[in-house]
Amino acid sequence: MAIRQDSQPISGITPSLVAERLIMEVWPSISAYAAGRLVGQLFSIPGRVGPVRITLFIGLVIFWLPLAVYFWPGRLGTRYSLTNKRLLIRKGLTGRPAGEVALEEIEDVRPRVRPGQAYFLAADLEVIGRDGEVRLVLPGVSQAESFRRAILKARDARVRVLAALEEIERRRQAEAQTEQKAEAAS
Repeated sequence: MAIRQDSQPISGITPSLVAERLIMEVWPSISAYAAGRLVGQLFSIPGRVGPVRITLFIGLVIFWLPLAVYFWPGRLGTRYSLTNKRLLIRKGLTGRPAGEVALEEIEDVRPRVRPGQAYFLAADLEVIGRDGEVRLVLPGVSQAESFRRAILKARDARVRVLAALEEIERRRQAEAQTEQKAEAAS
C-alpha cells in the first residue's frame, strides 16, 4: 500500500484556521478498475492442472494486463488525500481536486468489497454525509480499514476543534457584553 504521511503533534490541531495540512495520502490499487478486479477474480481461482497452479498459468498468460490497467492514461496519478479539513480525490500529476467532502460533513465511512478486490486486500470506501447520502466513493483503496479509521479520527478531531473554537468565540462575546454593561453602569 502506497501511503504518504506528514507528521503533526496532534492530528487536526495544526493551525487549521491558518493552513490546511496533509494527514495521509493513499493511491488506489488496480482493483479500483474493472480490469484489475477481473485479474483479482482470475487469480482467486483455486486448483491445479497437473503440477501447475491455475493462477500461475493465468498469470503467465495475462501478466501484461495489471500493468496496462495501472498505467492507463488518465488513471496515472489518482490519489486520495486526507487533510485536517477535508477528504479529496486528486487526479493527474498536478493533483487537481476531482471530488471532496469537508470532514465535519462526514457521518460514516463504509467499506464495500467488490468481486476481485479481496485478492488485493482492497475495498471501495463510501463516504456517507450527515444527510445519509453517499457524498464520495473512493474506489480500490488498499488496506481500506486503516484509511477508514484515519478518516474517522480526523473527522472527530476536526469536529472537536470546531466546537472548541465556537465555545471560545461564545465566551469572548459574553465577556465583551459584560464589559460593555460594566462601562455603561459606571
